[in-house]
Amino acid sequence: MIITLLSLIIIVLFVLFLRFYWKYKSQTSQLIKLKTSLSDIMEYKSNNKILLYTEEKAVRQLLVEINHLQEQKTAAEVKLNEQEESSKKMLANISHDLKTPLTVILGYSELLRNTQDIRGEAREKILKIEKNAKDVLEVIDIFFDLMKLESGDFPLKNEIVDLSELCREEIINYYDVLQAEGFQVIPDIPERQVLVLADISALKRILANLIQNVIRYGAEGKYLKLSVYEESNECFIEVMDKGKGIIEDKQDKIFERLFTLEDSRNKKYQGSGLGLTITKRLIESMNGTIKLRSKPYEETVFTVGLKKLN
Repeated sequence: MIITLLSLIIIVLFVLFLRFYWKYKSQTSQLIKLKTSLSDIMEYKSNNKILLYTEEKAVRQLLVEINHLQEQKTAAEVKLNEQEESSKKMLANISHDLKTPLTVILGYSELLRNTQDIRGEAREKILKIEKNAKDVLEVIDIFFDLMKLESGDFPLKNEIVDLSELCREEIINYYDVLQAEGFQVIPDIPERQVLVLADISALKRILANLIQNVIRYGAEGKYLKLSVYEESNECFIEVMDKGKGIIEDKQDKIFERLFTLEDSRNKKYQGSGLGLTITKRLIESMNGTIKLRSKPYEETVFTVGLKKLN
């Protein structure tokens, strides 16, 4: 009798254990599925609702709240996309509205400039109008390029680029201007190829911005050195001058939008204040880096780093 009772108790306990085990296993499996679904939502891999059958009331309530949040998130994303599209159209319209009258001004000024009867002071004024209109057009282009970069709407096409060849070409492009300004030009560029995967147009713009920066702000030193070298898994371009430089407390601001040095108040040195900002954004878009070190009248060096192509 006692043995039978003990056997019955053991069987009941075993059944209870199995029930508890399968319930625990089912809950664990459900929690794993819930965790996976939440991870997908957080990583923007899924916008689907979480569908999970469970007898647990607390878990069901949690799922209702999560799915409600997911609906709100999806609605917010749709609204954000609509706002982004609206902003792009607005920027395109503003760009067109600003450029159209300037293009007309340039057209008429060119016609007047080529008129035989216009000479002397009148011709000089026409040339000033033409130059100022071109400067404004350039600033507009720079501004809208920056807007595109910051919104992720500036397509870059990566290809194999030889930094050595590219830097030689840019030095040649600016050589006459640098010589006319009295610069000593030192190219420190290896004969061998230094290859990276990058957008060649973006790299040309980066180099142009850095060289123009030397001409604009480093003119007192009359010195420009352009170097290309490799270290470990990276390739580097360095643009160095020996001009007035950038004092230490302003070095961390140099890449900020619309930041200009005191010299920019002089018309000779005026810039948009966006060149270095665009330079930094372009480099970051290619997963590169840019650093600055400066000791006034000794060296001011911008170093661009890009991953070496193996």
